[in-house]
Amino acid sequence: MKNSILKRISLVNLNITGRYYKGGLVGFCYNNSNGLISSSFTSGSVKGPDGSLAGSGLVGTYDYYIFHSMTELRITNCYSRCSAGVGLVGSNGLFSVIKTSYTTGGYGFTNSTPYDFSSMNYWDVETSGCINSYSAEGRTTKEMTQYLENTYVGWDFENIWMKDIYRINDGYPILQTQLSKYVPAKPESLNTAVSGMEIQISWYNPSTQRNGELLKDLTAIYITRNNVLIYTIGSPEIGALQNYKDIVTEPGFYIYGIYAENSSGKGVLAEKKQYVGQMFAGGSGTETDPFLISLPIHLNNVRYALKENKVPKYFLQTADIDLNVTPWNEEAGWEPIDNFSGIYNGNGFKISNLFINRPLSNKIGLFSDGGYLKNITLENAIVTGNDYVGSLLGYNSSLDNIISTARVNGVNYIGGLTGYNSSLISNCSFLGVINGNDYIGGISGVSAGKLLNSSSNCEIIGNNYLGGLVGSTLIINLISTPLIIEQSYAEGTITGAQYIGGIIGNFDSSVDIIDTYTKMNISGTYRIAGFTPFADGYTVNIKNCYSIGKVTNTGYSGGFVCEGSSANINYCYWDIETSGLTYSDGGEGRTTAEMINPNFDYTYTGWDFVNTWKQDIDHNDGYPYLAWQYSGIENSDNSIPQNFTLTQNYPNPFNPVTKISYSLPQGFSGDVKLSIYNANGQFVKELVNEKKSSGIYSIEFYSEGLNSGLYFYRLKTASSDIAKKMILLK
Repeated sequence: MKNSILKRISLVNLNITGRYYKGGLVGFCYNNSNGLISSSFTSGSVKGPDGSLAGSGLVGTYDYYIFHSMTELRITNCYSRCSAGVGLVGSNGLFSVIKTSYTTGGYGFTNSTPYDFSSMNYWDVETSGCINSYSAEGRTTKEMTQYLENTYVGWDFENIWMKDIYRINDGYPILQTQLSKYVPAKPESLNTAVSGMEIQISWYNPSTQRNGELLKDLTAIYITRNNVLIYTIGSPEIGALQNYKDIVTEPGFYIYGIYAENSSGKGVLAEKKQYVGQMFAGGSGTETDPFLISLPIHLNNVRYALKENKVPKYFLQTADIDLNVTPWNEEAGWEPIDNFSGIYNGNGFKISNLFINRPLSNKIGLFSDGGYLKNITLENAIVTGNDYVGSLLGYNSSLDNIISTARVNGVNYIGGLTGYNSSLISNCSFLGVINGNDYIGGISGVSAGKLLNSSSNCEIIGNNYLGGLVGSTLIINLISTPLIIEQSYAEGTITGAQYIGGIIGNFDSSVDIIDTYTKMNISGTYRIAGFTPFADGYTVNIKNCYSIGKVTNTGYSGGFVCEGSSANINYCYWDIETSGLTYSDGGEGRTTAEMINPNFDYTYTGWDFVNTWKQDIDHNDGYPYLAWQYSGIENSDNSIPQNFTLTQNYPNPFNPVTKISYSLPQGFSGDVKLSIYNANGQFVKELVNEKKSSGIYSIEFYSEGLNSGLYFYRLKTASSDIAKKMILLK
């Protein structure tokens, strides 16, 4: 193939045997030439000389020089059901594009990654026997043949593709060009109207054949609900307005399909989606009147409201939601809300027991991708996916004021909150366990954009590019995208192999890290460091930061960094005693005593201990902490407070102990109660019950005998009653 265009080609029952460059449609695409293949498909088998499966189902450019050439091979709207070595393409040029295509045979989708790869390609992990592949997302046979919500995202089912409701392709999507030219065209102006549980459906019967010529006969009209035939209209009138009334018994999301038949066969399908019943607890979806979310079904319906039009929708949670109910606690569990383009405000309420078990799918979390998420508390989540996995989000969204306690499992690009992010993440925290392979971070697996006032307290288990906050920065379409981290921290443990850091595991772009610390204990084999292992090769600025975690290694390591000679590392420190290391290629080593009882001309030189940092022996083991961590704790001058206050406990989430501080204003003297309650409002423990006078107080709460979950602590006097939330995660 050389500078060629191939369109609307159908090759079925192939039986190809060859030695080199074997493909169901094209064997070889010449170096530095271009090609376009669209709306085509193959089926059959492609084999090598010994009879084993080989080559590719569509294009067999499995050649080193092709892979590294400037060849632009564009493949759109194609599929292969060939049994072959590789599902669609052996290898592709540097500037190749593959979109909206799928395979069911061959091992995976392609052997290399095209320059323009979107997530709109899929392969069947069951029929192929392959669970990892380049350039596409794996799906089960059920997901691909029953057209579940997270499959065929962005595909054109109006003009190019069609659901295989006729079972001519085992249920997988077919191209509309596969139908005879003489069957009826698509019914026109399909509309639905709802009254209660009654759906009125109207349309115009086809008046033309699929090729545009006038229809000569029309034998039947078929009506489907959720891909199941529910009614047949015999002897319909060509081009006439037609109506049908359907009545359902349960609220829900319904897909109605209409297609016609003539003497040449069944025609093109028209579909209309319609929600029946009450979608939300109230609201209209605007900024001033958001959709109200108070039940699991309301949360699930967010995905449907988004698809009505392209105007952003607003959602406000008004109650705690427990997802440990059918069907979201069964089989694959929760289906991520994909292509979210709205604004979701959790309003401080919790979403508990999120369960996702989709180990072959990418972009996995409560939300798949997109939108703006804020004020959300996730509790006791268990999330399993393939690549781009987080408890809240799989792929890229602005996040603000998020608290998550979870177990997150995946392969690559795994984060406590999000697998990938290039937007702003602020005021967020994660507590839990993260398990995967490469590119794993306590907040985000790979990241650009900005991370501000955020923290992680977690156990990370993986191989390479692991970090307490971020696994790695990234390059997007060959462009280096900078990352900024400010006023954030990480603590816990990381166990892996190479490129491991208490804050970030690897740099693939420029980075600025300011006023950030880590207490992560790290274990690995090569290039591991208390803060970051490798800070050379890009513009790296690290200022006013420290690390104190233990660094255990069998290879190259550093107390603060391993390699940082070209980085700008200023006023940064590591504890040579707690880390166990006296060497670092950047930063300044200090003893524990020098870091918790500093001489400010020697340690923490120039740091802002008025607005950004605080330090006292009663908090953070005596090491400096960020001012936002203990909002409202007692002042060093013991000044008398002017109001009743109850500060946020720290740490939060916590295990097994946390500290709660409160203040009683000038002139106060009376009974004070500080009590703990569980999420159901049941009394758990009394911390304070005595007379007190004005002042600032703090007390530690030990969680022995309690289960993980959300708790409330309440300060009550004769003239005040204040409560706050805290999370225990064991």
